[in-house]
Amino acid sequence: MKRTAMCLTAGCLFLAATMFSGCGQPGNRGGLDAGEPLPAVTAAGWVNGEPPDLKGKVVVVDAWATWCGPCRQAAPEMVRLHEKFAGDDVVFIGLTQEGEESVPAIESFVESAGITWPNGYGAIETLTALDVTYIPAVWVVDRNGKIVWNFESSGTMENAIADAVKQ
Repeated sequence: MKRTAMCLTAGCLFLAATMFSGCGQPGNRGGLDAGEPLPAVTAAGWVNGEPPDLKGKVVVVDAWATWCGPCRQAAPEMVRLHEKFAGDDVVFIGLTQEGEESVPAIESFVESAGITWPNGYGAIETLTALDVTYIPAVWVVDRNGKIVWNFESSGTMENAIADAVKQ
């Protein structure tokens, strides 16, 4: 039993290390491209409540972690965009692979950054489906559930959200 627990722990640590070893690294960072459907958004638990039904809404998905410096630096811009598009039926969702043991750190970060939207922890299935290899990583999804912009797209996230809202 002890050996099984050690193997599971080692496997989870290896998965987390390979998924997020490149925090803020330049170059091809993976991730689903424009035109791909948003996979199901699931998490082991949520901070700031669960996300609403996403059907027919513009969605901004932000993959991040408490230990990622570039993720922390991006938070004020995400808060600004959340406030700007608050009345436009735009849903922001944060996702991290960090588990339940990190909930106090997650809660502390989202509170100090002024993040008020749902943030899922233990979201490994969704992050894997999004093909996340580096963080921060962000996707803008249109009302039809298709990705219209990601962190490697040309143009700005703000323009992508505005364009998706107009559709």
